Amino acid sequence: MDRHDYTRADGSKGANYTHTFASLRFGGLLVPSATLIILPNAMGKAFAADNMRQDYTQMQLHVPQVLLGLAELSQLHVYISYKEKLLYVTPADQH
Repeated sequence: MDRHDYTRADGSKGANYTHTFASLRFGGLLVPSATLIILPNAMGKAFAADNMRQDYTQMQLHVPQVLLGLAELSQLHVYISYKEKLLYVTPADQH
């Protein structure tokens, strides 16, 4: 795993980590040369600081656990059923 240090606009320091797998498979999706990037959850801290200035007590913060890029999404068929409130995902080569 490789560490990447950086400096934020406010001068504070941060780091993220990357690792490239030869391939990564989850469900029916195969991602060759998949690079995993681990980022700190800075949104929670920023939200808490902003919450002191304004009343966001009814607002919910949703931070994604996994992000897919265009290379991964291009291998999928995605169907959103708003009526059922479900997301259907299948490998593109199944159709």
